Amino acid sequence: MLVDEAMEILYDEIEKTLNWKFIKSRKTFKKVVEDLVFEITFFSSKWNKSYENIEIQCEFRLWCKKFGKSYNVNSAVGFFSLNPLNESWWNITTNFHLENTLKCLREIIKSKVIPVLNKFETNVSTAANDFAKEPLFSEYNISVQFIDMYAGREQAVAISKKIYADLNEKKGMK
Repeated sequence: MLVDEAMEILYDEIEKTLNWKFIKSRKTFKKVVEDLVFEITFFSSKWNKSYENIEIQCEFRLWCKKFGKSYNVNSAVGFFSLNPLNESWWNITTNFHLENTLKCLREIIKSKVIPVLNKFETNVSTAANDFAKEPLFSEYNISVQFIDMYAGREQAVAISKKIYADLNEKKGMK
C-alpha cells in the first residue's frame, strides 16, 4: 500500500468514528467544548516506505484556551498515548494491518477518549473534580493548574500532595 493511501484511509475511517473536525495539515482531529480543546493527533514514522513499512503513533490531548492559544506546555491539561500495548507504533502497511489497527483504535477511542469527552461536555467542573479524585490522574496526566481552576483549590492541593508523596516514594524517601 502507498503511504498516502494508507494514511487517507486511516483518517477517513477515524473521522467516521469521531465525527470531529479534521485538520489535515496537522494530522489532527479536533473538538471544542467551551474553553477546552480535545485533539487526537497522528504522527508518522520517518522510516515509512510504500509497500514495505508504514507506521503511525497517535496521542489524545486535552488543552485549555484559557491557558494558551494552542497546545503547548502552558495550555496542556492532559494527554495519553493511543498506542498499541507494549508497542510504540501502529502498523498500517497492508490492508490486514490497517484494518486491525483501525479496529483497535476505534475500541480505544470508544473506551478512553469518548468517556473523557462526555464527562467534560456534561459538566466541566464535575469532570475536573472526578479526574482529581479518581486514580486516572497518572494515566491522563491532568494539570494541577486546571484542577485548581475548575475543581477548586482543595482538590489541587490534594493532588499536589499526592504527586509530592509519589515522587518521594519513588526516590525511596519518606
